[in-house]
Amino acid sequence: MQEGPEPKNTLPAAEPAEDLQEFYADNMTINSGLYTATLSFGELRGNDPGILRARIRVSPHMLKAISLLTAKHVRDFEAKTGGPILLPNELVHQWGLEEEIR
Repeated sequence: MQEGPEPKNTLPAAEPAEDLQEFYADNMTINSGLYTATLSFGELRGNDPGILRARIRVSPHMLKAISLLTAKHVRDFEAKTGGPILLPNELVHQWGLEEEIR
């Protein structure tokens, strides 16, 4: 199967700020309202509440763009690695994502 051309970025890569901080996250919550969504990223620590590492506020339009771009990257990753990334059924049910997984 022949692949099409690689999509071109329409924006140049941003320069990292001098004080750029990078974090690992294995926990995320999303809260949204009419005009803003808040994505909170953190690290779980066993039975402890964990550590909140970053909180990012975005517009609903940006939240939708993040959703679509993230889904595309996951599909591309799964295609390159030859298999799906499996999530525990309990987690999928807890998040109410049964319809999204099908």
